[in-house]
Amino acid sequence: MNDLQDRVLRGMGAILISIQTTEKMLQTIIDIVLPKGGVGDPEEFLKRLNTVDKRTIGVFINSLRDRVEIEPWFDAILTEFLTMRNNLIHDVERIPGFGLNSEKELLVASSYLKKLLDYSKIIQNTMFGLGRAWQNQNNIILPNFDATHDYVKHIDKTIAPLVDEIFSQKN
Repeated sequence: MNDLQDRVLRGMGAILISIQTTEKMLQTIIDIVLPKGGVGDPEEFLKRLNTVDKRTIGVFINSLRDRVEIEPWFDAILTEFLTMRNNLIHDVERIPGFGLNSEKELLVASSYLKKLLDYSKIIQNTMFGLGRAWQNQNNIILPNFDATHDYVKHIDKTIAPLVDEIFSQKN
């Protein structure tokens, strides 16, 4: 295995973890911040946090779309993320030029993984910002949550204030 193959394979591992985190964050938003029947219960969510959920990421994204209006640019990111994620997970042959054999294939793979990781991070940060805005609006303090962490402060300063521009109530 050469160095580029090693980097691509490591990148695939990193993106799988990132995708799982994105799925968990979407689940949190759907179940707690934007539940179907009204206000979610953080205590109940914390109890269920590590249980297996059979719903797919596509279900979470469609639930988000059903519950709020989403700015077109962010909705496009959700769509592209889901397509790219599904291609990587279910049928890598759908990705033109993607492979692990030649340098050209590896460069395509590396570029694809970087773009997918970027989308995953954008979605994670936006969902975290939505969650933080919800916490602040409802004066909810979660146990063992460090609001002084640099990442949390960054989200509170840059993403949470934009939540109302990205999402709005359904008419």
